[in-house]
Amino acid sequence: ENTISCEFAEDVEIKQEYVPTDKVMNLGYLAELLYSTKTAETTYTVKAGDTWSEIAEDHGMTSKELLALNPGYNIDKIQIGEVLTLSEAVPYLTVTVKQREYYVEDVMYDVEYTDSAYLYKGDYQVTSPGEYGAADVVANVTYVNGVETERTILSSVTLKEPVTEQRLQGTKERPTWLPTGTFRWPISGRITSRFGGRSSPGGIGSTNHQGIDIAGPYGTPVYAADGGTVTYSGWMGGYGYLVEINHGNGYVTRYGHNSSLTVSVGDHVYKGQQIARVGSTGNSTGNHCHFEVRYNGVARNPLNYLP
Repeated sequence: ENTISCEFAEDVEIKQEYVPTDKVMNLGYLAELLYSTKTAETTYTVKAGDTWSEIAEDHGMTSKELLALNPGYNIDKIQIGEVLTLSEAVPYLTVTVKQREYYVEDVMYDVEYTDSAYLYKGDYQVTSPGEYGAADVVANVTYVNGVETERTILSSVTLKEPVTEQRLQGTKERPTWLPTGTFRWPISGRITSRFGGRSSPGGIGSTNHQGIDIAGPYGTPVYAADGGTVTYSGWMGGYGYLVEINHGNGYVTRYGHNSSLTVSVGDHVYKGQQIARVGSTGNSTGNHCHFEVRYNGVARNPLNYLP
């Protein structure tokens, strides 16, 4: 009763006529055909700020599945304007439905800030939580094959006013070595070995790679991915000369196979500070930086954290 319109995007004509019996389809087969797909390519154009993993997730697939449709791409360096294939099939028919919907919607609360000299700049503390309001909404909503494409609000009547949230915002200068919460690349270079399972040429190195290897010339400066405290600086078995930084927020980063180290245990380092020089010490087949990201002791894929 709330359907305003329902139509096919394609040119579909329905008419009655006499047809040969061999052209008459079983209803089940006909339904299966109409719900099937046909060969045609759908694409996505890369925009500023896009990452490979986000594009894949937004379109309901894994990074590996997206790469299978776009072989040869460097998933770490996609360019604005590049056109990626998302699917090699499209629905046999496209049904556009517009309907009237009635629902109660949350109304976002405002946030008011008060300066505090006891908090660092960029840090906040909630002193009085906000509360969502509520509104009675009437809208016209358009769906294409069940996926919402447009929503036009016809009316919105407030049922409950939202309650403003009160927060303190820091004004105290933040030490340079405190973590920012995001990571930068320790060096610039080509990734020669990725996170996870891999072959181990010559039996050198683990087959369960817990970081990424970034190639670089001997002696290239290695930089701290974020601010923190040096918790290890020295030789560590297969890592060779290793620097480990605790970022104080559950994250620890490791930088292995260095030729020399420029920091000591206990040093506070800031994001982008030089901590070592590229080398090939320990179990290594060439000059590179082995970079690890660990959260609460568990190795994570660094590419999920790097810009």
